[in-house]
Amino acid sequence: MRITDPRWPAVREAARTLLREDQLLVYGPSWLEAPFHQLTIAMGDHLPSKLSFPEFRIHEKEAFIFYAHSPSIPLVHCGLNEPPLDVVWIPLDAQESWLCVESTALDLLEAGYPGCIGCAGVEAEQPWDETASRKRIKTDEINE
Repeated sequence: MRITDPRWPAVREAARTLLREDQLLVYGPSWLEAPFHQLTIAMGDHLPSKLSFPEFRIHEKEAFIFYAHSPSIPLVHCGLNEPPLDVVWIPLDAQESWLCVESTALDLLEAGYPGCIGCAGVEAEQPWDETASRKRIKTDEINE
């Protein structure tokens, strides 16, 4: 995905959430279990002080969703069905979403995230604005 894609900021926010949050549960289709495990190994290699890694659970939907573990609150939804506005949304099918989030997370790890300064993009320094993100995405869909 190009950085000019209006979904790009949401992909970066999802990758940051995956790397940053403790007690994270990720629900996704069974095909995602192995690549997710590989990413958690990379996280362990790059974040030796991190004690809590995301857990993966299989579900039957063709989407993957990040939940805060306790209480169980959806944080990120990667799939074609639009979630509530308090959830970061990447409107791509699960496989394409995963490739984007995984690649971005690995890039961030290589750059030293979360300990690096500025490597996570300008959006990382401010609270996430899901309303603005969806407006960018919908404006782009109208212009296509």
